[in-house]
Amino acid sequence: MINGKYLIALCTSRIYDLQTHGFIEFLNESLKLQNCALMIFSINSDIYWEEDLNPAETYVFDILPYDELDCVLIMDEKIKSHTVSNRIIARAKEQKIPVIVIDGKYDQTVCINFDYASGFEKIVRHVIEEHHAENPHMMAGFPGNSFSEERINIFKKVIAENGIPFDDSMVSYGHF
Repeated sequence: MINGKYLIALCTSRIYDLQTHGFIEFLNESLKLQNCALMIFSINSDIYWEEDLNPAETYVFDILPYDELDCVLIMDEKIKSHTVSNRIIARAKEQKIPVIVIDGKYDQTVCINFDYASGFEKIVRHVIEEHHAENPHMMAGFPGNSFSEERINIFKKVIAENGIPFDDSMVSYGHF
């Protein structure tokens, strides 16, 4: 707590991105109503889950004032590094500070995840069932990424339900 307000640290990436910026504005306004102050710690680039990298830029998360914080929020899907998120979680737990992870899954940590699957399924169904696509092709994210795998499984399910056999050539990978 500082100046009578609960101090919340938000760890994220690319705050200039319109979606991220909009989320931060909404979060800040909501926290102010709860007698909280928001501190933002951000990197400017994506790490893209390349866990063997540890760019110097990520050390901004090591300067969080853990001794004054009341909570740490981590936008895991924005930071895109389990190594970095685990480092933040470990430091917060050492200080007995609660951590909330947004769009990620970590043991013994509160995690908030969005239901992207149902929306993606509606899109795939629309393309297959309404536009009668006969040779669908999907662009996934990174191979092995949980979001990519979930979407690929939905794609396979919907095309199978519509009598279209799946083969690996129907999926390409990219960087979302």
